[in-house]
Amino acid sequence: MSTPGKRPGPAQDRWYAADAGRLLGAMLVPASWLVAGWPAAAAMLLVCGGQWLLRWYLLGRPVDAAGQLVLLAAGWFSAVGLYHQVSWLDAVMHALASLVVALLVAELLRAELPVVRGTPAAGVAAAPSAESVWRGGWTGVVAPAVVLVCVTVTLGVVWELGEWLGHTYITPEIGVGYEDTIGDLAANLVGAVLGAAFAIRSRRAPHGQTPRPVHDKRSHNVRRRGAVVAARLADSHGGRR
Repeated sequence: MSTPGKRPGPAQDRWYAADAGRLLGAMLVPASWLVAGWPAAAAMLLVCGGQWLLRWYLLGRPVDAAGQLVLLAAGWFSAVGLYHQVSWLDAVMHALASLVVALLVAELLRAELPVVRGTPAAGVAAAPSAESVWRGGWTGVVAPAVVLVCVTVTLGVVWELGEWLGHTYITPEIGVGYEDTIGDLAANLVGAVLGAAFAIRSRRAPHGQTPRPVHDKRSHNVRRRGAVVAARLADSHGGRR
């Protein structure tokens, strides 16, 4: 079991209180099937998968618990038809879910693409690591933010396309329409911008502090071995004198 806030890896931690939300998400999959049929159960299964991604990738238990609450609410409100009863709720939940997705995208990109592997050729500058991009200057803020917003909004478009396919080929109970789709995409954009701002802010060094350099163990070992070899050569040269 991975520890919240760490990269995925071998089992290293016990269950903790927020894991109850994941158990609840698993139980709501069959419950959604009973209440609203298998399309609702499929959506809740996606929610359950998102809950596990939150555990593996996000920045601690409070964010994990809050993100789980948003995803569970979004899935269950859909299953019980609450969006049809409260007109503004759909836009609010789209914005909140998009914020959570933006945070997940930020962590996924940062965890899976941390550095450029290999040694640069002679005379070629090494590519900047993801950490230096996250914590860079103005350009280092704008570029990741734009990427996060674009990826998150694109995922929202894919979701809306899935809703249209479900409405057309599975059940007309899935609500679609021009106003509904445009409103959902606008809410997704708002949530993506907020999520990107939160992710970028959490990755920047505090005011007045310089970020710690990322140490390369391999280059450090090479330099150390080089120093040892140089010292031995100097000793042997002095001995021959």
